[in-house]
Amino acid sequence: MNGANKVIADSIVSNISKRGRALVALAALSLTSSAFGGLNQWTAIGPEGGYIDNVAITAGTPARTYATAGSLYVLDDTTQTWSRSGSQLGINSIATHPINSNSLFVATSGRLFSSTDGGTTRVDITPPGAPPIFDVKVSADGTVLYAAGPSDIYRSTNLGTTWTPGDTLTPDISSLYVDPTNAQRLIAMVFGPFGGSLALTTDGGDSWTTVPQPSEISAVNGLAFSGSAGLWIATPEGLWNTSDDGANWTASTLTGITSAVAVHPSNPSIVYAQQDHDIYRSTDGGIQWTLANGIVGLRRVNAFVFDPQNSDHMFAAASPGAWVSVDGGVNWSELRHGMNATSPSRFSSSTDRTYFAVAEQMHYIEAGASTTVAIDQMALRAALKPVAPGMNQLISLHAEQLNSANARIFAGGLGGGLARSIDGGQTWSRLTHPLMSTRVLGLARANALFAATANGILRSTDDGDTWSTTTGANAFISLVTKQYAVGGGRLYRTSDDGLNWVQVTATGINPAGITSLHDSGGNPTYVGTSAGAFKTTDDGASWTRLPVSGTGTFCVSQSASGLYVTRREGVAVSSDDGNTWTEVTRLPQGVNVIEVYIDPTTSGRVLVATPNNGVYEYMH
Repeated sequence: MNGANKVIADSIVSNISKRGRALVALAALSLTSSAFGGLNQWTAIGPEGGYIDNVAITAGTPARTYATAGSLYVLDDTTQTWSRSGSQLGINSIATHPINSNSLFVATSGRLFSSTDGGTTRVDITPPGAPPIFDVKVSADGTVLYAAGPSDIYRSTNLGTTWTPGDTLTPDISSLYVDPTNAQRLIAMVFGPFGGSLALTTDGGDSWTTVPQPSEISAVNGLAFSGSAGLWIATPEGLWNTSDDGANWTASTLTGITSAVAVHPSNPSIVYAQQDHDIYRSTDGGIQWTLANGIVGLRRVNAFVFDPQNSDHMFAAASPGAWVSVDGGVNWSELRHGMNATSPSRFSSSTDRTYFAVAEQMHYIEAGASTTVAIDQMALRAALKPVAPGMNQLISLHAEQLNSANARIFAGGLGGGLARSIDGGQTWSRLTHPLMSTRVLGLARANALFAATANGILRSTDDGDTWSTTTGANAFISLVTKQYAVGGGRLYRTSDDGLNWVQVTATGINPAGITSLHDSGGNPTYVGTSAGAFKTTDDGASWTRLPVSGTGTFCVSQSASGLYVTRREGVAVSSDDGNTWTEVTRLPQGVNVIEVYIDPTTSGRVLVATPNNGVYEYMH
């Protein structure tokens, strides 16, 4: 499991479509969740937070605050705790009405719904004949409701009872923005080469013109309106602004990769921006910038949102959670409690801890406990950042016991390079051997340490200080274990501790479909594929499909307690090497599983990683 290449791309600072997405020391570790749940049942153990696409605030009294992180969440203003509203997954966008405080609009699964009870019950108001709807917006004066499909904009002046289609845009629309001072003025972020382009309408979508962009920029990550013809754009090359709809642009003094920008609703001289894991605030129209207080562990802001009744009360829809300010963005505090919407992966254990990754953050679960602990990500980020700023998502992880007191951990980042800790994650150093400049897609330990890369398998006999190439598997390798490797549609095996790798015939399976491999170091060996789970007893030469039914991608893991398989229908266990199977108690509705792991640190514990629902444990 440690080498599985399950890359989650929400950490890449770029123009990300809404349709595509569903701490300085260990003394400052953050804790989530609580003690063991009951036996023979699934318990969510965190970590709290998630990739929040959007926040929406109603105009009523009391106001209600919603957030989307795969599912719909609502904030309890008294306890500052999030709770899930309904079981719907795959929510793309939400919007509230500035006057009708009970009105909530939800774009999900290609349809558009309205709700008057916080999302519990919904009415389908999708425009007739419309393609899949992925974005919804309401004008600031409440007069127009907009819905966006792949290339189409629809508008309604009666809350979705009837719709008028606008002019078609090509190529596809990524995001839609409505001018808070003009219900007919919209910007559509449109896909295209190098981050796409911006399209402007001043008649509610009936006609569109292209907004000229600075020649110096490579993409637009976010934008904000400012005045009748003004715009701010957040780009990989910093902030830019225009007062004439893009005819002329001025670069801000805030340079570098910028993900989001916002303008204060009542004072256009106050501008907000997120850059390099921090939030900045300017009070003079972007000439000078001040670092906001309270930001620790922020990855990316997707949107800034203002309370319609108090514009100094604002939210940052971000990853790995939401942030709130009550003083106009001077000070911020994090809001994660109750939101179990993270997407963990890559379990790996030392003697007394099981480690896993959530984007660029590493966490662990102590033996015998059901509490997830976030490791100081600043040290790990610093070790990986010099390789490729902005691409520090963890795509490989391997943990092992170093001595009686500490674990040794290796972590590979999306931007390339490998970092190592010899004190359980308190401090990190980047491995500087020339071969380690590449992206490490998987890690495994036999007697030597193996690294799967785009150029084959690397091998180290001194715990990562130096590396050498191996022979036989010189293609793109996405997964490596003690004796097997997968890449380029082929399955390889080594019998000499990784010095040489030989392609095996793999009769009975398509190696290109292998997504997980449980390797005990001998026979039998099990793999999970998109076509089922398989077993070999002859060193990979032939494979037999296990008699466990299901759909989706299969993942396998084994311990003395049994062989476990996950697929879309849930988790099944076999106690006779896969001959017969029993379904484990089903997870809650809407919770899917992408990885199963038998925790060697705690007897009877099975862990599963889920998309947008965190880690669940099962005690038996």
